[in-house]
Amino acid sequence: MTPATYYTPVRVGVLMFALIAGMTLALTPVRSAEQWPAQGTIAERDFPAPESAEFISAVLTQSARDEAAAAVQLSYRFDPSVSQRQAAALNAYLDAIAGERSGELPAGRAIGPIPRPAEEALLALSGDAFDRVRARAPEALARLLDEPIRLDQLPGLRQRFPASLSDEPSFTEAALIASLVDAHLQPTELPDPDATRWARAAAARAVPPVARVIENGEIIVPRGAAVGPLAAEAFAQIPAPGPRALIEPMIAAIILSVIAAGAMGLFLALTKPAAGASDRRMIVFGLVTLLAIAALRGWLEIPLQEEGPLEDWELMAPIVAAPLLIGAVLSPSLALASSVLIAVFAGFAVLIVPEYRGEGLPDGVSALRPTVVFLLSAIAAVIASTRVQMLSHFVTAALAAGGTVFVAGLVFWPFEPERELLQIAWLAVPAASVAAGAAVIAILLFQPLAAAAGVTTRIRLLEAGLPGQPLLQRLQRETPGTFAHSAAVALLAERAAARIGADSLLCRVGAYYHDVGKLANPRMHAENRGPGDSPHAALSPRESAREIISHVHAGAELARQAGLPDPVRAFIAEHHGTRRVNYFYRRAAISDPNVDPAMFSYPGPKPHTRETAIVMLADSCESVIRSSPDRDRETIELLVDRVIEERIDEGQLQSCSLSLRDLADISISFKESFAHLYHRRPTPAPAPAPAPTPAQGPS
Repeated sequence: MTPATYYTPVRVGVLMFALIAGMTLALTPVRSAEQWPAQGTIAERDFPAPESAEFISAVLTQSARDEAAAAVQLSYRFDPSVSQRQAAALNAYLDAIAGERSGELPAGRAIGPIPRPAEEALLALSGDAFDRVRARAPEALARLLDEPIRLDQLPGLRQRFPASLSDEPSFTEAALIASLVDAHLQPTELPDPDATRWARAAAARAVPPVARVIENGEIIVPRGAAVGPLAAEAFAQIPAPGPRALIEPMIAAIILSVIAAGAMGLFLALTKPAAGASDRRMIVFGLVTLLAIAALRGWLEIPLQEEGPLEDWELMAPIVAAPLLIGAVLSPSLALASSVLIAVFAGFAVLIVPEYRGEGLPDGVSALRPTVVFLLSAIAAVIASTRVQMLSHFVTAALAAGGTVFVAGLVFWPFEPERELLQIAWLAVPAASVAAGAAVIAILLFQPLAAAAGVTTRIRLLEAGLPGQPLLQRLQRETPGTFAHSAAVALLAERAAARIGADSLLCRVGAYYHDVGKLANPRMHAENRGPGDSPHAALSPRESAREIISHVHAGAELARQAGLPDPVRAFIAEHHGTRRVNYFYRRAAISDPNVDPAMFSYPGPKPHTRETAIVMLADSCESVIRSSPDRDRETIELLVDRVIEERIDEGQLQSCSLSLRDLADISISFKESFAHLYHRRPTPAPAPAPAPTPAQGPS
């Protein structure tokens, strides 16, 4: 089926519908029955609010009331018993000192609260001095303890009190009074628990309930954090995302899918790419594209977006392998179309996946970065993979994609709020990931995808054209004349195809096999037997023609058994088209002018591609010129033009897309090739005869 007849409105419409359904499913969030994490657990990912909510927060209200209660200072009450108790203790101690001084108590019996050196000084005072100290100390203590004193005020009071004793008779007496008072000072204002509790309760009751507002998309608990009471309260107030929470992203996905599928349908309808003109190829194209979009979506679901080396996680997805494979299996144009689709959906997937965080980047940049980076890397991979001829070429293309990821990633480095040179170095991680992943995926899936699409890859063609292939080895051993003819045709066809932009590799390999059917009966063909040894002498013209024509059927069967690709097998069937075996037809017409020409015609079909048409022309020209007794340049040019004109007149080229300009270029190429094949070597001039030696006379 030709591209013009394949891309009908119905078929393009079916493809668009399939793309819309597939892309929508690939992007629709899948957490229809999600559960919030329990309190005390660690969040495995970010948990954003699926909707806005406003409620009275018991946790925040209690926290505010606790703060208000804590701000209330302690309540105190004055305790007069402290003064009486401490005065009694001081008088008892001074009585003990007086008893020791008078001898009524044994020495060392009075051990008081003051330091031992002060006590010894007190014992050593004169009687008048001791009496003054004994009288003044209780008075000073009583004067101090009659005032409210809190515990935190004691240090300052102890520092200030000695200065008030400046009127004492001596420094020693003042110091001893200060020491005695200091040792018996106690707080007279004590905390009142009941009053404090009542005041704090009143302050807490005065705090109004606290309302909490949660915006749609607000992170309730970030990944890696413990689910505390505040988050648990929010989870209790907000229902977990269910089917209704999927409506908005699904609507967005449908709209984007319709636009993308419409653009793809318009592209196919306008360009009609020949590489996709079959259902199998369109299925492969669509599946690879959709799987790439779904794989990217799944990649972003992986909860590994951390600060540091993994902050560029979305750039590490090796989905560039998808356009790389499409370009190698189908065509670069389809690969670029797939790249645009996947790149657009890459940015969209970043926006709808709640787990993805573009650390520090604005939202628009977070979506734009994967789109730009993927598109540029895919274009680089497609360009580098044009006409892949060996698997190592995929490595080159993947390296080009990885290098583009690194360079394109640098474009967005200035948007980082905290730019560091280390961030540039870390871009090598996604670059290496893309290069390695794309190379491995492309190498593993290339041949299976090509087989699924029914495409003969250049690698397969190169394998078929290797001299070690069994059929080619048989041609060399059993039909050396046919093999030499096929090699000459391959040379002619390959050069002509390259000149007009056709597939020169396909022409060369197809020419190798076009006459493989002659293996069935080599002696029936003139190039495989000596002169004067023709089996056709014993056959009628009809039988001879049947034997000659049969090499097409035999070749098709040998090619099928050998598993040759369909494009190569086409050369076997089409290299003679529907032409007649004119030599035997003319012989038969001599005896029977009414003989049926169809009995002497090849079954065809006529060449359908430029490549098979080129091999038909090369085959005819090589046979005619090889059998010509004169191969000078003028004769060769005349014979080439005559063969091409005959094939045009016979209508053998009407099913292929060769233009008159192409035929002119093919003619020029053939003439140049034949000039090299049949050039005459210069014949050296005969050596001059040696001069005769003069005869010697008698001495």
